Amino acid sequence: MRHATLLTTLTTIATFLGGCAVDPAESLDTTEEALYGDRAKFWPTAGTGRTDINVCWENPNSAPGATAQARADWRDARRRAVEESWGRNARINFYGWDGTSPVAAPTVCASNAPGIHVVICSTPTDARCPALPASQAAGAYPTINGLANGVRLNPGHGPSIAVHEFGHTLGFYHEEERPDSPAVTTGPCAKQSWPNSNPVTYGAYDPNGIMSYCAPPTSAPWLSPNDIAGIQRSYGRRKVSSLVTPRASCAAARYTVGAGDVAFLWDCDEANRDQEWIDTTAWSNGDAWNLYMVGVNGGSALCLGASSASAGASVKLSSCSTANDWRFESMYLRGFGGLCLDLQNGNTAAGTPIQASTCGALGGAYQRWTRTRAGQIKYGTTNMCAQIGGDGRLRLAACNTADGAQIFTFSGGAIQRPSNGQCLDVYGPSDAQYTAGQYLPTPGSFIQQRPCNTSLNQKWNFSGGLRYGANAGLCLSRGWDGNGAALTLAACTGVDETQTWDYYF
Repeated sequence: MRHATLLTTLTTIATFLGGCAVDPAESLDTTEEALYGDRAKFWPTAGTGRTDINVCWENPNSAPGATAQARADWRDARRRAVEESWGRNARINFYGWDGTSPVAAPTVCASNAPGIHVVICSTPTDARCPALPASQAAGAYPTINGLANGVRLNPGHGPSIAVHEFGHTLGFYHEEERPDSPAVTTGPCAKQSWPNSNPVTYGAYDPNGIMSYCAPPTSAPWLSPNDIAGIQRSYGRRKVSSLVTPRASCAAARYTVGAGDVAFLWDCDEANRDQEWIDTTAWSNGDAWNLYMVGVNGGSALCLGASSASAGASVKLSSCSTANDWRFESMYLRGFGGLCLDLQNGNTAAGTPIQASTCGALGGAYQRWTRTRAGQIKYGTTNMCAQIGGDGRLRLAACNTADGAQIFTFSGGAIQRPSNGQCLDVYGPSDAQYTAGQYLPTPGSFIQQRPCNTSLNQKWNFSGGLRYGANAGLCLSRGWDGNGAALTLAACTGVDETQTWDYYF
């Protein structure tokens, strides 16, 4: 439990998270860690491999709602927020939740089952919820460190509260607990204190982060740029060649079954190389790429393809050919802190600086980029391309395949210039500065070329609709997000989440 004086102070603060007026005071035991946290309490695989976390509801039918469907929708809204934040942006899988039948028969936690147990605190006398009406992230069982953590939510807590509390179970303290947070004495920005014997501090104090009481986000996207950079620095990015949905499921197919196996969604388990889609132009036409897999033994390539170039066509493993290729066309390029490649002030004229900005700004109209076969980063479907200028910064210029300053390779998350070996880098803190608790990923930062390194400043991925080469009006789609959902082709909309993919080249 928190010190009583801190709880007394915070329970007087009215703050709004997730659109609901709630008390921000939280009863948090030593399962807290984080952007500012205790390294010894991170989940054991953090930063070294995939982190798998089972999640279950202790009392799913205590969710608000007059019908089973309404209660399932309430639970799913909080699940979605957690998956679209922590799961999408890091190498973390949340398993379990409601099981296969959340409406008819929602799954209830087994006693002492490992993982995160979520309790819906529907009464002030529930012994599991001592901090009511506040939310909690607390050790529900004897063990901590991810083996049996707990989250306590009230029926009135919005999805952002769930993201915040899951942040604690992943290792995040409140931003106001950082030693370098401002010495504010009252209000939601008041400085806090909590013991930390092995501190980890990524970036500077962030009042706009999900773990802050000061000015946290209350709607999607749930994480600030620093939250994204911090969780990726702590738990790693998704593996190269992963094709991931916003709810953190992966495109998969069974290589051992062979050509004809229908592609589907599955938890990103990275098993048998059945979720590893390697990009190549070996069998493609024009500005299109094949996405192929080779299985655990590195066998013959099988490509992601479709039964026909028509809406509703089944997507499956196929022989690799020009009939089965895909276009990275008019997509976002997400980089440091989840910020996107962006035209400064929406200016499309030659010479315009290209910066890193909040994804979706101005509807994302000035953040759409196409990868060309020559290695250019073209603005949408225009004849304007990204170019390194004489000052070493990225800007817009007329496309010219003879200009080496416009030619890049995409590998290992890096965008590199073959002509000089340097990589596209978001201006900001170096990795050493960032891990020492200095500076933040900042919207509006310019893009420069720098010697290649492993910092997050130089890591990128495509995000958006993946277009079918034989008919660029059709995109890779799925009817729903869940294990076993079949992949198909559908008319591209540019906004439909069921057509949005993060591709890690």
